Amino acid sequence: ARQRAKLAATLLALDADVLALTELENRGTESLEHLLAGLEPLLSAELRYAFTASSPRDGATLRAAIAYRPARVSPRGEAWFDERPGFRRAPLFQSFARGAIRFTLGVVHFTSKRCDGSPTIVSSEGCGELARRSEAELLIEATRSFKTGATQEPLLVMGDFNSDALEAPLRALEEAGFVDLLARLPAAGRYSYVFEGRAALLDHALALDGMSELAEQASIWHINADEPLAHDPPGSLASHVAGPDPRGSSDHDPIIVDLRP
Repeated sequence: ARQRAKLAATLLALDADVLALTELENRGTESLEHLLAGLEPLLSAELRYAFTASSPRDGATLRAAIAYRPARVSPRGEAWFDERPGFRRAPLFQSFARGAIRFTLGVVHFTSKRCDGSPTIVSSEGCGELARRSEAELLIEATRSFKTGATQEPLLVMGDFNSDALEAPLRALEEAGFVDLLARLPAAGRYSYVFEGRAALLDHALALDGMSELAEQASIWHINADEPLAHDPPGSLASHVAGPDPRGSSDHDPIIVDLRP
């Protein structure tokens, strides 16, 4: 209950028309419904969120989700998961319209850098390096399948890539034409996660096929990565700050992208 209250406070403060969410428990749509139920009492009727029912394949512990405000954007069909083999967690896509703007949003969560099992020699990019590079190539393949005719509508892909901008997966995406919207930020603030005292940018907002022209600005809200864990009870992310305050609501900082209306 404390964790949901803090997440609801975060989403309320973000005031986003579309939410790209990662690391929800993969129990069909139950986890998303539970999150939005905690947020709904804080919103007026016209600002409440909806979603199109979609569930990834069985087996994955975590899932992505997309929620949107029907009063602000219109979904063009249902959300869909790309289920091609090789993705640790299937990326989720949905197309939207707002006036004359048409775009597709993708939400990804690449393989973790965490090392499991027997001791191993770890490269500079962490465990799972080859899996993340493969997922980047699969993402490129998936987005090419969206092409209809001679053009492809603007695409925005967000989420936890578990890769820094200079690591192989992000370099491969850049070579494929993806534009890193967070590259515009000052270097000192270009991080979304801190592990063992080291700040890193693992979360990204990538634009393709004209999406960067629609993106007025992109930013990172540093409410989580900088929060100290010294007084945190074991296993809890919810009580860094008492009460339903956005700070300490997660271990990653949220990314905000403003699209030009």
